[in-house]
Amino acid sequence: SGSAGGGSSSGGGSGSGSGSGTTINAANELNTTCLTCHGDNRSRVSCSNSRWTAHNGTRVSTAVYNAVSTYLTGSTCSTSGGSTGSGSGSSGGDD
Repeated sequence: SGSAGGGSSSGGGSGSGSGSGTTINAANELNTTCLTCHGDNRSRVSCSNSRWTAHNGTRVSTAVYNAVSTYLTGSTCSTSGGSTGSGSGSSGGDD
């Protein structure tokens, strides 16, 4: 007889974000940052387009990538992050 899960777990973190708190204007980024490098490719932006997803953090900042992705697809196209967390814990013993 033992207590299953003796430890306390208080949620999956509560980060408050980083940066200056400035909201990215996706429409502005499309007309400036994107067009500085190439033509208007907004019709090709898709979470399944590897040429688009390769922009994340490499060609543009993650903040710009997320803003433009959300603006054009309704999703951040993120494949990693906090919403799908997984893990395992020990039960504290069952002796």
